[in-house]
Amino acid sequence: MGFLYRHSPRVNAKLGSFWRAARLYRADGSFRSCGALLSHLGGRALRRRMPTWMTIGVTFRCQCRCVHCYAFGRFDEGRDELTTAQVKTLLDEARSLGVLKVAFAGGEPLLREDIVELVAHGHGLGLLTRLSTNGLLLTRDTVLRLKEAGLTMCGVSVDDAEAAVHDRLRGLAGLHAKAIQGMDNLAEAGILCEILTYASKRNVPGGLKKIFALGKEHGAASVFAFFPAAAGRWNDAFAQLLNDEEKNQVWALQDLRCVHVDVPGPRLTCCMFEKSLLYVSAYGDVTPCPFVPYAMGRVQEHTLSEIWQRFCEEPMAAHRGDCVLNDTQGRKQLSRHLGAIEADLR
Repeated sequence: MGFLYRHSPRVNAKLGSFWRAARLYRADGSFRSCGALLSHLGGRALRRRMPTWMTIGVTFRCQCRCVHCYAFGRFDEGRDELTTAQVKTLLDEARSLGVLKVAFAGGEPLLREDIVELVAHGHGLGLLTRLSTNGLLLTRDTVLRLKEAGLTMCGVSVDDAEAAVHDRLRGLAGLHAKAIQGMDNLAEAGILCEILTYASKRNVPGGLKKIFALGKEHGAASVFAFFPAAAGRWNDAFAQLLNDEEKNQVWALQDLRCVHVDVPGPRLTCCMFEKSLLYVSAYGDVTPCPFVPYAMGRVQEHTLSEIWQRFCEEPMAAHRGDCVLNDTQGRKQLSRHLGAIEADLR
């Protein structure tokens, strides 16, 4: 696939992260985001622990019923979603904490009537803004409003290059065609588009290659492939996990220019253990990763800074070789670890 094929997965991951960041800053082009980056790098030089990015699951409502949904079971009609004001405060706190990029996810974030307003607020703070969507609501009008609000990149989920397979996996007929049209709308508006997909026993490697080709055909700047994690609907689906040979096939597909993968290896440390990521759910629960179901605090009870500092203070042994959720013993240790942080905050 190109430039990265000669390097180790660890080197590829670092180079890929650098390249993706450079592309985002070039697309954003604002003085505020560059100023935020300089401030972040200055803090790092002083050995301050700062998260690089934050994902906000602004809603768990969704039109799809995906077979692999990591957020399955989190929707709760008895709990209130964070209000517009609360999300804006969260963005303010994230910027003060040193966060550089915010991703609006779900569920389906475009179901939030205030999503354009939230994107504009994040952009105004100097945050790189990203939205992850199933593509159903990416109409030309919505895309133009997101462009005006300052959206840096939009990730569109594509599970298979074949429309019938994609729609079946997501439980919604006609979704594939809507997602493709949404990608075309993003390209027309000049918003960076990245296909979001996942590597599985079903699509390694041939199916992934077809998705990559589809993205190129419709103007996607890049493709990002996640690995299977035992979370959500796949909580107990350990048979879906990739073996070493399958992981090697995915790693071989990496290309610095356009193909990035998030498949763990023996020498790769998850960003959760590097303490560079924060996730906040639609109900205010804070975890160190969108896939992790164990909360370590709530933004309605403590500031984001208080939760983050307590997380950084608590020693946590790094987990390598695979996602910690894919290891039964590792899951138990992580649950106890985050539970202790939450209890201490109380």
